[in-house]
Amino acid sequence: MDPRLLLYIEEDYVLPLSFDREGRSHEFAKDDDNRLWLYFYSSEHSVDFSRTYSPQCVSETYGYYGNFLQKQADMSARAVVNGRDVPYFDLMKLSSMLRDIREFYKLSTGDSSARIPVSYIFAESLDTEVRKVFMQNMSAEDFSPVSFSTFPSSIIVDYAVKALPREWKFGDNIMIIFSSADIFRLTTVVYDGSTWHADGGCKIIHEVGDAPLKEAFIKYVVDEVDKNRSHLVTAEARRREYLHQRPNADRWLSLKRDSRGNFDIDDYSYYINPSIKYSCHIEGSFLTTVYEQAVRTTVGMIEAYRREVIGDNLALTVFCGPAFDDEELVRMIKSSLGNPAAVSIPGYQMPKALKCFWPDYMNEAEDLSRYNSIVSRQLSARKSISSWIASAAKIRQLWEKFTEYISVLKQEVEGDEFHYNEMVRLCQERLRVSDFDGAKAKLLVYDIPSEQTRAAKFTVDALLNEKEDLQQIFASVKSIAGARQVIGEIDRYSEIASQLHSDMKNQSDGIQTLKERIVFYESNYDAYLELKRKLQSVRNMTEAKKLVEKISGLTLEPLPEIHLDHVEVKLEGEYVISKSGFFGLKKNVELVYSMKVMKKQALPCNAVINISNEVQIQANEGDASCIAVEIAKGETSYEGVLQLPDSRIDTGRPLYIYIFPENGVLDNEAITAEYKIVKKLQ
Repeated sequence: MDPRLLLYIEEDYVLPLSFDREGRSHEFAKDDDNRLWLYFYSSEHSVDFSRTYSPQCVSETYGYYGNFLQKQADMSARAVVNGRDVPYFDLMKLSSMLRDIREFYKLSTGDSSARIPVSYIFAESLDTEVRKVFMQNMSAEDFSPVSFSTFPSSIIVDYAVKALPREWKFGDNIMIIFSSADIFRLTTVVYDGSTWHADGGCKIIHEVGDAPLKEAFIKYVVDEVDKNRSHLVTAEARRREYLHQRPNADRWLSLKRDSRGNFDIDDYSYYINPSIKYSCHIEGSFLTTVYEQAVRTTVGMIEAYRREVIGDNLALTVFCGPAFDDEELVRMIKSSLGNPAAVSIPGYQMPKALKCFWPDYMNEAEDLSRYNSIVSRQLSARKSISSWIASAAKIRQLWEKFTEYISVLKQEVEGDEFHYNEMVRLCQERLRVSDFDGAKAKLLVYDIPSEQTRAAKFTVDALLNEKEDLQQIFASVKSIAGARQVIGEIDRYSEIASQLHSDMKNQSDGIQTLKERIVFYESNYDAYLELKRKLQSVRNMTEAKKLVEKISGLTLEPLPEIHLDHVEVKLEGEYVISKSGFFGLKKNVELVYSMKVMKKQALPCNAVINISNEVQIQANEGDASCIAVEIAKGETSYEGVLQLPDSRIDTGRPLYIYIFPENGVLDNEAITAEYKIVKKLQ
């Protein structure tokens, strides 16, 4: 096959992909990004492009140029470069964008032809005239259109159904939600039993941004700070302030919160006066309300689209774009849609989806000179797609209910398991210091099972009863492969339900057992203290061992170690820096530390790793300036990772890592280790 350049074009970016003569795909990459953002800045001597210019482009700051695709199609729209007016499209020419695309194609395919064959995939929201003018402009720069009528939804559905293997049924619908620039774009594809068809519709939701919840948060912070200061006297000033503060969203949202989710911002500075800092208290509960209000309309419009276009046969939802890096937004949308199955395609994974272009669409050849007639014929054909037929068989209904409610019960039981383990841990911590009232209180922190878990179990039990009522129907249709598969799924869900019921019983039994142990330890506390006093005066090892054995049955307090092997331990530690988040812009710092017992030996007693900027001379159980990590007796090695920042650690100072026998160990020389110094982070 001939090599081909694929350009996927959204409202605010171009994503290149290439196919060489062997059909191998190649992904574009520059500065840790696979997209070329259509936000431009014209300085005195050069033109640059970057997603970071988006706020300035939106606010129409002089020298910044956004809304590129629309304006390049407007012959009257001009940009100023080096003091002269130029057509908008020249921003791509005068920056390195076209050169970057050209070099990528040449290096990835080995094709040095003057004219580059291009397949264009345009977002459904882009006007047909915008597409046409863009291709004409690109063609003038030797990017020759080969095809242009394939829509993203056709590619995305191919990728999504491969990412989520399942038996698709006639009438199944897939909703694709794209986020780009400040819009959401909703499209639907329908299954006819063998082929997926786009319905030709495209619903646009405006002014939602690429991160709606973050936008709402920033607006709340700005309005809260300015509430008693009134520096922002005009709507334009307030809009500019929102845009100015947008880059702070991730940092502020990562601030440490109290048990109620409240936190404080203490470094707010106005766009007009950055030298003065202001503070702002954020209520976690109120912030949640602000979030919900900010996206309620958007979520409602998505739900209305589902009701009007899809009905009850939504088989899958696909989330595409940066807005859906926000898990809370995804959760709210999924919840409004009835929590259907979902596939997420972050921006960095779009090339994987676009690879579905080959080979299914590579043979398409379209003449740009016949663009208007081709587009007209395509739209007419898409509108004539047959209506899907919905079915509501009892078995399928039961299967769908099991799919939904087993997931809910599993989530709730897992949540209870988390809370159960937390209560057990906290209770045992109190018992280790013989705080019996505290231990009892820790077992009352959460209801196990929770009200939500009991409600979910009630629903699942009803489905299990319904399953038993349908056994005769199951037996009559098991010869049908599709029915047999679904019945197998229902049986599997029944087994999961049985296991979840067992997990719930184990949690309840475990709590009751702990309550009984607390009563036992409390009633024998005086006997424990007497034995402990005797042990302090005993010098005979045999007698000491007998006392320790008696003590062990009466308390969870740490037992004194009376005779230990001596071991040598090697300590290691270093800072590890990585990048994550949207386009890898977030810097993550971790402290990776480890211990290893030498000569294939094991720890003879419980030990404590201390991490601090301060010198330690004995085991520290942990405080405001020292991290304590407990290591169990018998361990031969340990590796831990500490996420930074941490209030106990100053990365600007040397860091000391120690290991000691835990407090109470009689033989404090049982562990020998040279402390590790971690140099300060530059």
